[in-house]
Amino acid sequence: MTSCLFHKTTVIAYARCTVWLLAVSGLAARLDAHPFHTSLAEVEWNPQTQRIEVAIRIDAGDFERALRRMTGRQIILERLDELDKLAERYLRSRMEWRSAADGRAMKWHWVGSELQTRFVWVYFEIAVPPSTTSVRITQRLLCEIDPSQINMTVFRSSKSRTGTRFDARVTTVTVALPSMKVRRN
Repeated sequence: MTSCLFHKTTVIAYARCTVWLLAVSGLAARLDAHPFHTSLAEVEWNPQTQRIEVAIRIDAGDFERALRRMTGRQIILERLDELDKLAERYLRSRMEWRSAADGRAMKWHWVGSELQTRFVWVYFEIAVPPSTTSVRITQRLLCEIDPSQINMTVFRSSKSRTGTRFDARVTTVTVALPSMKVRRN
């Protein structure tokens, strides 16, 4: 994974923006009564490797619930020896990366995961065939756990940065390469 993959400042800026928007809209006072379920992702095009690098921050409690539902057994992340294996299996079941032109599935390269106090970080790369000019991404992380789940995603290239939101209604976008410009489907 390159050093430019995960930019904490970008993710933190989006989190601050989300909190600010909630406060302005009057929803902040209701957060305790109605939890706000979000994930934050950074998706970056790496022209040297011809891969899309992905880092996703997921709420640990929500992720435990999703893994419990997927496996049918009790999951406690702090005691889980197989976090990487289950995290990869879950993400592959909830995300698709395909060529927008011909619909072919793209090859995943799992990098790993890490458990922090309140969050799980997952990292993987998507190999992009040389002739591919756009990618169709379908993302339904945690929507089976909570229909109000919001998955914020920042798309970055060397020349641009743009964000989009995946939720229960918007599950698919098309991203142009190498610009990382996003078009909702």
